[in-house]
Amino acid sequence: MRVSRIAAITVMGAAVFGVSATSAYADSDRSDRSGQVEASPHVVKPGHVIRFSTESCHCGPAKVHVTIDQKRYWVKLAKWTDEGKTGWFKVPRDTDPGRYEVEGHCHNGRSIEGTFWVAKEHKKHHEGHHRHHHHHHCED
Repeated sequence: MRVSRIAAITVMGAAVFGVSATSAYADSDRSDRSGQVEASPHVVKPGHVIRFSTESCHCGPAKVHVTIDQKRYWVKLAKWTDEGKTGWFKVPRDTDPGRYEVEGHCHNGRSIEGTFWVAKEHKKHHEGHHRHHHHHHCED
């Protein structure tokens, strides 16, 4: 598996709550609900690559971050795959086992979040890669 572009980009840290009916109507593409970020594999060994993807962001890229040992790592989800907008992240070799959160937002401001686990022991896991291009009509 090849590591794709990893970008350090400013991201909104908190979800947007309490959007009024007027602002929701004026910006119908923006949502105050959180979307999902899927991690594959969901359990990964330090030093291995994990894929983050979301179907919550149709127009423009998404940006997410993972905090490991008080250091924030940024990943841009921009490539279309069967799972939606996708990006790859290589888990640092010295990462402690445990649960890690993925947080970020879509190009339109919608918050997205997910989790993954770093394991002590490596489980053999091989995934096939399928490339499909999805075309969405976006009005930015």
